[in-house]
Amino acid sequence: MVASVTEHTTGLLEVILIDDASPDRTRPALERLAAKDSRVRLMVQDSQHGFAATCNRGLAAARGDVVVVLNADTVVTPGWSDRLIAHLDEKPKAGVAGPLSNRVAPPQQLDNVTYDQKSLLGLSDFSEKLARPAPAGRPRSCG
Repeated sequence: MVASVTEHTTGLLEVILIDDASPDRTRPALERLAAKDSRVRLMVQDSQHGFAATCNRGLAAARGDVVVVLNADTVVTPGWSDRLIAHLDEKPKAGVAGPLSNRVAPPQQLDNVTYDQKSLLGLSDFSEKLARPAPAGRPRSCG
């Protein structure tokens, strides 16, 4: 997640990683990531607080105007943040924008992905096709 976000995000960027008292070797790995990139900030919790409380802690610590919550297994592609922000700019009264994904509940769920979900081979091409506007009156298709 961190590698894809730092590679494919334009403009200002702050990545807040929160270790929710992981029982494995997650913390040393996160410490190495934060040490390598000044845009990455690590917050550590001594006990597990759960997903929602941990997200709230990260949101409260964020310094940006636009904040994105991502799971650790998320992989973003080129242009992802610009497209999400464009939706917010188009609808200034909107408080949230969400992506399409193969791992989300409808209506944002993509059922027919055409890239290898294990190796991610073809993900960038798939994402680029998905980002193209659909012809007027036709549903979007990536197949």
